[in-house]
Amino acid sequence: MLRSTALIFLPLPLLLACGDKDEDEDGGEVDDTGGAVEYESGCITVDGGGGYAWLTDALSVASEGSTIEMCAADAHEEAVVIDKSVTLVGPGSDALTLVAPTAEHTITITGSSVTVSGLSIESTLSGIVVDGAANVALSDITVEAAGQWGIKSTDSLDLSVTEVVLSTNGYGGLGVDGGTATISNSELVGNTGYGVYTTGGAAVNIDSNTITDTLPADEDNPSDGHGIYADDGAAVSTTGNTLSNNFYMNLFADDGDATMSGDVLEGGFYGAVVFNGEASFSDLDITGAYWVGMWASSTDLITAENITTSVVSEEAGFLDFDAWGVDSLGGTGIILTSTDVVASNIDISGYNNTGMLVQGDGGGNATLTDITIDDVGLHGMAIETIDADIENLTVTNLKDLDDVDETNDCYYINYINAVYAVQANVDWLGGQVSDGEGWGVVNLDGTMTVEGVDFANHECSSFIGFQSASVLTGNTFSGPADAPVVNSYYESSIVISDNTFADSQATEPVVYEYDYETYTYTITYTDYAQTIDIFAYTTGNAVISGNTFSNGDQGIVIYGSDAEITSNTWDSYRSTPLQVQLYDDGTSVTTPSVSISDVTISNWGGDGLGCYGANVEMEDVTFESGTTYSYDYEYEYVYDTGDVYTGGYTSTNAGAAIFGNGCSMVLDGVEVKGHEGQAFWTYSYNYDGTYELDDVSITDVGSGDSSYYSAIYSYGYYNESTIYMNDVVVDGAQTGNGIHLNPSNGTYYESAVNLEATNLQVSNADQAGIYIQGATASFSGVTVENTGTYGLYANRSTVDITDSSTISDAGSIGLYVSDSVATVDSLTVDGSSSYGVWWTTDDDYDEDDYSVAEGDCDDTDSTRYPGADESYEGSTTAGVDNDCDGTANDGTDTTDDDGDGYSEADGDCDDTERNIYPGSPERSWRVDNDCDGIVTLGGEDDLSFTNSTVSDAGEGGVYLNGASPVFTGNTISGSSQSLACEDVSFDDCYSNTVDGVNECDASCTEDP
Repeated sequence: MLRSTALIFLPLPLLLACGDKDEDEDGGEVDDTGGAVEYESGCITVDGGGGYAWLTDALSVASEGSTIEMCAADAHEEAVVIDKSVTLVGPGSDALTLVAPTAEHTITITGSSVTVSGLSIESTLSGIVVDGAANVALSDITVEAAGQWGIKSTDSLDLSVTEVVLSTNGYGGLGVDGGTATISNSELVGNTGYGVYTTGGAAVNIDSNTITDTLPADEDNPSDGHGIYADDGAAVSTTGNTLSNNFYMNLFADDGDATMSGDVLEGGFYGAVVFNGEASFSDLDITGAYWVGMWASSTDLITAENITTSVVSEEAGFLDFDAWGVDSLGGTGIILTSTDVVASNIDISGYNNTGMLVQGDGGGNATLTDITIDDVGLHGMAIETIDADIENLTVTNLKDLDDVDETNDCYYINYINAVYAVQANVDWLGGQVSDGEGWGVVNLDGTMTVEGVDFANHECSSFIGFQSASVLTGNTFSGPADAPVVNSYYESSIVISDNTFADSQATEPVVYEYDYETYTYTITYTDYAQTIDIFAYTTGNAVISGNTFSNGDQGIVIYGSDAEITSNTWDSYRSTPLQVQLYDDGTSVTTPSVSISDVTISNWGGDGLGCYGANVEMEDVTFESGTTYSYDYEYEYVYDTGDVYTGGYTSTNAGAAIFGNGCSMVLDGVEVKGHEGQAFWTYSYNYDGTYELDDVSITDVGSGDSSYYSAIYSYGYYNESTIYMNDVVVDGAQTGNGIHLNPSNGTYYESAVNLEATNLQVSNADQAGIYIQGATASFSGVTVENTGTYGLYANRSTVDITDSSTISDAGSIGLYVSDSVATVDSLTVDGSSSYGVWWTTDDDYDEDDYSVAEGDCDDTDSTRYPGADESYEGSTTAGVDNDCDGTANDGTDTTDDDGDGYSEADGDCDDTERNIYPGSPERSWRVDNDCDGIVTLGGEDDLSFTNSTVSDAGEGGVYLNGASPVFTGNTISGSSQSLACEDVSFDDCYSNTVDGVNECDASCTEDP
């Protein structure tokens, strides 16, 4: 090859092409004598002149500010150092490839104000190294398959990288260590380690680039594979980039700051992650990030706005319940951890563990606005140890992806919840929480105010507060749930005001199959899920006011909690709108105190109010139009013979408007009207009860087809109920009695019912106005009128009637007294269809030939009487005092057989009945309960009927049988047989005025 030379002062024509430098040829160095230097000629120009084969030669002759132009070549092998301000221009990255010798960087830039453009670069080390320079501009450059970095900058200022392609480089695309840099409109594809790497406090702007397919150095144990990486105080600012399928993280700032705006992030294990630095995210579209969409953890402000992050849930990461939050936070859309968080216009979908997690470091504040989370698992929004102001949060379609037994889904409150707040103080306005397979909102050990949120269709509660304080106001709750819609648990307080609860009824089919020897029996019916709207469980206090409830199953259940319930309305409840119950875990008892006022309950099917062992005060409460609840049953018999029989039936029942079991209740201004069941029902199974009714009105109740639908009904087993009535009106007991008192007075179940009534009015009862069986009752100023059978019926009871009481227009007998202790004074009985007064007693009730007066210690059992056989051979019942001598059987037994704490040896006179023992209350009629040998109740009949008027009875005025009453000062008239007696003797008969037939004259002593 001919060699042409060029003097630096004499430009020569350019070569048509550049070639590789021949190391054996004269290098054109300046000789020691100071003569001219010769350069190998080629197509490289400096400021349009000369012709150099080598960049090194061109650079040596170039001045500050010169422009060096290179010509096209498939490959030009040379490594250069640019240490002055020059512009290096190639023919285009597709027309020239600059190849560095082995183990050398291709271009090293140490000078400032350098521009390089229009070439491709290959190197076994780094393509371009910028070291300590300033104002370096790189554009239209391709660096592919470099052994280290495509471009590496160290401590350089204002590096500009534009329209470059950095591909499949060994360490990464662009590395910036210290200084400042901008990369824009570039492509970084398939690099190993990092797309863009920043460290050493560098500040890098990354604008409108495509950064894709970054791979980890070790795929089996990846620690890199990041699209953009910042650490050691570096700060990156990204705008309008597309970061796609970078293996580990599309962006990772570890101890570095990140500001992202308008970027698109696709795929990768993580979308964007910032640890221990400032983080600002806006207008990001993050899709397909397998493990976490976006994660920022810092002590500085974190802002996120206009963010969409989504993943196909079948492709998203998933951890089981025990691992989540302990080993990892995988499968989460957005995680923000700081004492200062601002997030708005966030849209998250598809993540399998949590949509969004916001955490403080034991404090701080988060402002969350317009957040939408859909189709996520375990948690929708989780808020931990931070104060949060939320506006318009929507969480929908929460999924249960774990393998926990479905029956326990609602057992763990931190498992499957749309919104989970722990040790957080939350103010929340507006939004929606709906269609979740687990819990709606959980407030654990924090405070929360929720207003204007729509809750619907959660398998567990829509809201639960646990050891927390909650305020719910102006929200809507709808749709069925397996657990109560709103829960308040364990030492919590809750205020629930001005909310709407609707459509919580749910049904489920129930099938029972029984296999017998010759046939199979199957019964099928539709059961109700017993959804509760509000459940306060051992809550410190619940305030529930101004709410509207409709089309539900159970309304409010208060369990071991104090509560104020006011100004609520219920309509169309299948079961019980209100229930109050004490808490008893076997070691301690918590009796709640509940006040209920200004409440209206209508169209319910079970009990309107159910009370169990609690203290309840009711004022200005209305129950109206109560109905029945029913079950439709279908059955099938399949016999071994092949015969099949099918059929069905309907079971229909109606509860009470007010039900009390062992409660202390005060009713003031309560009205019950148009109810198919009982208006008021007391029961004493476990606890004594006290009930005060003042200014209570009951009209047109008991329309169901059962005699048990008496308007007021009191019954019990073991304990005592005491009822006080003042100004109570019972009008229209359409089935059954107006008032029915019926404690159990058997030999095993023993209870007592006591009634004190003042100014009581009972009218238009289908059966008896007042029916008393084995109870104690006193009436002052009572009025009973227009009854189907008796006006007042008393059997085996103690009854006092005083103060101008009246009984009129009874369907049969006005006053019926049988085997009772009764005192009647100033009573008017008028217009009875049969007798005005029927008074009878049987001295020998069990017909064993001994009365109580004659020593019968149990006049309800014909095998027990003085002298009965009590030998072990002849005794009817072992352990029983058959012969009424005070000792159970002849001989004693030290075993307490009935569990009442006393054996025969301890003086138990009936060791088969737990309500009979020394010191027991005397509750049983004609039975010696306390084993003192005396039957206190039902002994010699104490009967008194004085100063009363009986008139216009259809058959007879007064009938007395087997009694020796005080019977004075009475007026009897208007009946064909005004006074009739049988086995009766009494004094002062002539003090009575009898107008009509008097068949008791013979037994009266003479008038003194």
